Amino acid sequence: MSRQPAKRQKTALLSCPNPVCKWKGIYLSKHIAQSIHCSLSLDISLPAAINLADDSDNDSSVSFDFDKHSFHDSTQVSANSADDNSAGSRIDEVPPDGLFSNGYHNDLYIETKLLKLLNDKKVHFSLFKEIVDWGKEASFLNYSFNPQRLHRHSQIRFLEALIGEKAARPKQVTVPLTDDPPRTIAVTSYDFCTQYLSILKSDVFRDINNLDVNPESPFSKFKSSTGRIDCINAGSWYARAYRKRCVTADDLLAPVIFTFDESVLYNQQATVAPLKMTSSLLNQAERNKDSNWRPLCLINDLLIFFFRRN
Repeated sequence: MSRQPAKRQKTALLSCPNPVCKWKGIYLSKHIAQSIHCSLSLDISLPAAINLADDSDNDSSVSFDFDKHSFHDSTQVSANSADDNSAGSRIDEVPPDGLFSNGYHNDLYIETKLLKLLNDKKVHFSLFKEIVDWGKEASFLNYSFNPQRLHRHSQIRFLEALIGEKAARPKQVTVPLTDDPPRTIAVTSYDFCTQYLSILKSDVFRDINNLDVNPESPFSKFKSSTGRIDCINAGSWYARAYRKRCVTADDLLAPVIFTFDESVLYNQQATVAPLKMTSSLLNQAERNKDSNWRPLCLINDLLIFFFRRN
């Protein structure tokens, strides 16, 4: 006589005590530990919630008196119904009830909070990925997430004092115009020495292959290896300037190249055009890179002032 197999006992499904959560399952403790909404609404601290989700797979071995905790509905109702019905309505703090039963977890909670922050601050959502990448880098570098300076100006002042580049900030200078009656305009300018030194201290000067200098003696007078004018420093102007300015063996000639593009003014793309500079010590390939140029001043479109006067 064959023995009948024992019927498998059905396990009763547990429900989450959180009123807004529709979760039902076997392992209630793990659900509470993994759901930040439920642990907060049940007034359970994160360590206590984690302790609930121990190595045991059966909640029957875990005892927790939920009656000692006050349950409260954390659902928030928007005070402005017109904003909620608009196309750019804000995201509620608590998602719809259906999300809880469809795998709503901490990652989705954090992402939703970030999207809501961007929406409230009226920031374009294209910054979402950049902020997430910033958070990844901050976590990788063990950032403390405890900033000491909470405002932009205080952070700038601290960096200026730390790095010593306060002179690199642009300034407004008054320039007189040669018209009748005489008038003045405010021009944005940068400190010349600070800007030029920032070029000389940049990483591009660490590689001698980026420079038009003598490989054997970089600080001496430049001489073309081909005997031809194959670069800007091989011209006669360089020889004359070196002869007049470099009178000792320790002198170094570091010529400056300026550029000014007025096409943005003629095409009415802008009302100011930048005057930029770089060093002729850089070869042509490096001078073609915008990162190796520094702004010196922003020149205004004088036609605008003449039209205003007329």
